[in-house]
Amino acid sequence: MPSTLRHNVYRLEMKITSSREGVARFLRSDSKGERPPEELIKTSWEFQNRKFKSFERGVIVVATFRVSENGRRYLLNVRPTTAEAAIDLPGFEAPKTLVSEGFYYPLSVRRVFSIADKMAMKEGVVILLMVGPSGYGKTMFGEKFAEATKRNHVRINCAAIRDPEEWMGFREAREGTTVFESSEFSRALQQGNTVIVLDEINRLEPWLHNTLFPLLDDARATVVHNKRFEVAHNTIFVLTLNQGMEFTGTFELDQAFVNRVWATIAVGPPPQDEEIKVVCERTGLVPKKVQQIVEIANRLREVVARREASVDCSTRVTLRIARLMQYGMTMRSAFHDAVETSAMDADTRKKLADVINSQLGTMEEGEVDDDVFASSD
Repeated sequence: MPSTLRHNVYRLEMKITSSREGVARFLRSDSKGERPPEELIKTSWEFQNRKFKSFERGVIVVATFRVSENGRRYLLNVRPTTAEAAIDLPGFEAPKTLVSEGFYYPLSVRRVFSIADKMAMKEGVVILLMVGPSGYGKTMFGEKFAEATKRNHVRINCAAIRDPEEWMGFREAREGTTVFESSEFSRALQQGNTVIVLDEINRLEPWLHNTLFPLLDDARATVVHNKRFEVAHNTIFVLTLNQGMEFTGTFELDQAFVNRVWATIAVGPPPQDEEIKVVCERTGLVPKKVQQIVEIANRLREVVARREASVDCSTRVTLRIARLMQYGMTMRSAFHDAVETSAMDADTRKKLADVINSQLGTMEEGEVDDDVFASSD
């Protein structure tokens, strides 16, 4: 049978039947020949949810469901079963042109960036929005894309902007007069052949959006202190937005921003085999250990998806755990220090500890894991 977790939670394979409508169909039998549980298919063999819209029609995904006592089905999360690289799309650029070693690009990212690369060179400006939980590479995607396509790269921390003027520069007194000093952002706008990442755009107070609007619409220019700033040719804006109940200090994105976005990319956990590959390549730990780390992280992510905890269990955390192990910490201790202790209350810490203990046992101080590194031979 498919994996059955506590609280009547099931993880099983489904096939996307409509990416536009967000519909997937339960399979008569999965890759192991197992049928789905009766309580999932007794109402309908198909299930509609916006989470399915992130995948192409015909793709097989792993969906995690929770079934309530009254039989209602709730979709918790959806993950691809493979790296998705085998899917052939007309005009789709070869993945090797956008993928760097030790970093995973989902199909949705590669597809949109592949088109954005060509579009920016012809149209001049492209605006993309990347949404999803923290820790899965939204900021890094823009940097790696710039590197792969030989563009300049500038990252702007939106949370640090406190005044509309700061977008373009600042005034200072110099030799008895006031001069205007251009900002890194304004210089990036005017150099062209650039990827500009506006990081955590939803941490920007709404009244600070106004300076950006004319730059992102058809005018592609604005005037500040009688100085005109224009967006140069071949500029790609990548806006990132963290989503999740654990994020505070954020604001709802202005609809005027959404209207200017050319494409929105949903980012989430990579397929398990790809996450294992990334962690192995970037830390040198043996695959067996890394597989155990990722499997436990996936169980913790299911706890977060059920809204029973609000902690980070992203790829950033699996990398952090692997690095702690590089320096002699046990896997159990690493999960304790990287995940458990980040919870703000005792009940949440207990839920996390229960999941980890079921896989690794209780924590014992002073242990050191041996043979965690891949052989150099």
